[in-house]
Amino acid sequence: MCAAPTSPTLISLVTEALRKAGWANPATDGNSPYTRARDVWMEEIKKEIIVGGKQLKSLETERVFALTDGLNKYAQPSDYLANKSIEIIDGTHQDTATNGASGTITFAVDEDATSVAGREIMITSGTGANQIRFCYSYNSSSKQATISPVWTAPNTTSKYMIVDTYHPIDPIVIDQPTTSILNTTSRPTYYYLKNNNTNGDIFFHITPNRNATGKVYAVKQKYYANLMELDLAGALVTTLYERWQNVWLSGLLYRALHDIDDERYKAEQKKYYELLGILIKDEVLANTIGF
Repeated sequence: MCAAPTSPTLISLVTEALRKAGWANPATDGNSPYTRARDVWMEEIKKEIIVGGKQLKSLETERVFALTDGLNKYAQPSDYLANKSIEIIDGTHQDTATNGASGTITFAVDEDATSVAGREIMITSGTGANQIRFCYSYNSSSKQATISPVWTAPNTTSKYMIVDTYHPIDPIVIDQPTTSILNTTSRPTYYYLKNNNTNGDIFFHITPNRNATGKVYAVKQKYYANLMELDLAGALVTTLYERWQNVWLSGLLYRALHDIDDERYKAEQKKYYELLGILIKDEVLANTIGF
């Protein structure tokens, strides 16, 4: 059986493009524009992609986080560009774990939930906080749920929620958030973004206040990541290097050829902008029709 191909990286893309341009060992050849390709040209290609379309399907990502009682203001993710949707996560069964591993969690000894398999389990605080996973089997005698994919193993500091429902809420864009109602029973009913959709914090109304019950609400936020701010070691960047591989390579190659006055750059430049146009068109179309 053949091994799966290795996913492209920033280094492998730069190396391949420069080899196509004529350098046998791009990282060590003295006249190779290796550093410029890695640090400058790739950033230029990113900018050309986002100029074509900022809210692209492949830039869609999400985060899950538990709400804090009495707090209605939360910072946006560091790679946030624009919001797509917000859902409030709720679950009746919430307690503290007694044990856990990379693929399991053991609930409280008095946990009386029976229909757990096929639902999601979220760690709302403690070790492994803000992880959510699918449960595919549950032993009601041992109180152990088996999850997928693996997670940071929960322990006796970890509070969990067996997810019952997702409640979509609507946005309101305002200049200055007003004071949010503090409520002990109702979940947040809408959210607002200060100034506009692309900066600032996110505010929730109604503010949760469930200390009396010991339970929390959580949030699933889908948003578009800023290509210029993505973690270079993150999973999303790896996906983009693979999904847009032909565009990265062509953009780097045409710049390398142009840099050495190789006439081939004209054909490669034309190819690059054609590929870039197709990428943007396909990504926008996929986003529009919800692929």
